[in-house]
Amino acid sequence: MNMHAFLNKFMMYYEIKRMSLAGRSASKISKALNCNRRTVKKYLEMDDGEFDAF
Repeated sequence: MNMHAFLNKFMMYYEIKRMSLAGRSASKISKALNCNRRTVKKYLEMDDGEFDAF
């Protein structure tokens, strides 16, 4: 994976986590970030260690 793709995933992961901690639902997060709801749920189910391995 190139650095640009990694940074995009990294920023998406942490923004999803931040929005979830702020109380937003997966559906609202997916709409706000213009990404698939399944992607949001997948990232929400990961912990930092699992993301690093991903």
